[in-house]
Amino acid sequence: MLGIDTKRQNTVDSFSYFVEDSPKSESEPEPEDPVEKSSDLPEVIPMPGPKITVDPEPEPEPEVSDDKIAMSVLYGELTDLNTEIQEELTELKTEIKGESRQFKGALRSFKEIFGTLQKSHDVLTKELNHRRQEQKVETEIQKQAILKPFLLDIIELRDRLEAGVLHSKNYRSGWLARIFQRESAFVASLSQGQDMMLRRVDQLLSSHDVQAINAIGKSFDPKFMRAVAVEYSPGLPNNEVILELRKGFIWKDEILRVAEVKVNKEEELN
Repeated sequence: MLGIDTKRQNTVDSFSYFVEDSPKSESEPEPEDPVEKSSDLPEVIPMPGPKITVDPEPEPEPEVSDDKIAMSVLYGELTDLNTEIQEELTELKTEIKGESRQFKGALRSFKEIFGTLQKSHDVLTKELNHRRQEQKVETEIQKQAILKPFLLDIIELRDRLEAGVLHSKNYRSGWLARIFQRESAFVASLSQGQDMMLRRVDQLLSSHDVQAINAIGKSFDPKFMRAVAVEYSPGLPNNEVILELRKGFIWKDEILRVAEVKVNKEEELN
């Protein structure tokens, strides 16, 4: 009962407060208090109760349009997307840095391996070239060892042909041969044939780099010549070769045979 009376008293107080604050019109008569007119109602005794504080009504929030709501939602989504992109870029940069360090390390290792291989290749190339040069020299030596006796035999054949050509040119037929003229024709044809063979032999020797030593008219050189005879000719310089008895030959840088010569020597007559 006490709670019901309290609620009733609060209601009455609120109503009284509202009535007192409302402006009164001068033309309108004051309403009669039904409580005063009715003598049958029991007397209301105010009861002490808790003090009620009435909060002011909040101001209504302004209405937000659908476009602003959509823009706000889109801005939030873009912000989240930007944050995700920044995070992914940061992770990507970290991965790229790691891969870059790995690539640099692999590149450095590759350079070291390539340098080692290049050095090995250079060493092998030098050894191979040296070996080829040695094989070339050995082959040349073997070739000279095989070819030298053959060239010497050809030179001996040339000496005989040359002697035959000289003998044919110095041949003097008898009176009977001059009458019939057959012997002279035979000797002339034989000399021509020997001369042709001599030229062919010289061409063969030249193809193998064999060159004759020209000694006549030159000073005596013991490296290329051997003096087998001496003679004094007053009109010639001393120690000059005046006759070549046997021709000498050079094969490349090697002396195949020294020339046998006659030398002008003034000392021999003294």
